[in-house]
Amino acid sequence: MQNVIIVSLLFLLLSCQKDVSFSRQSNHSLIGIWEASNAEMVNNDVIVTYLRVEDEYEKYCIIFEENDVFKSHDSGFCGTPPITFHTTEGKYDLDGNLITFDIDHYMYSGATMEIIELSASMLKVKLIR
Repeated sequence: MQNVIIVSLLFLLLSCQKDVSFSRQSNHSLIGIWEASNAEMVNNDVIVTYLRVEDEYEKYCIIFEENDVFKSHDSGFCGTPPITFHTTEGKYDLDGNLITFDIDHYMYSGATMEIIELSASMLKVKLIR
């Protein structure tokens, strides 16, 4: 149950944000593995911070690959140890600072995230439905 709450919190984000646009050609590319590191409530929104990891990941993470491939690495609804992770694959579309998902996944199906901040090592997003 705790993982369901944490995962749910991962997608309601920051209400005060900068107007920032990103592209696949930017220096701080979205392409990579992003491991969830923090989720917090701010003004009825949840701010989720992801940190870039290289090729090893053991926790909940999202993965953006070339050719618009998106993967979610998570444990689903069950948070009872031992926790078994699995990866679901779909597609994403980046339009400015909005990421739209096309994936058969309980959390991302039909979802749109707004990028609040993106650097070489950190990604902050807000879920928009």
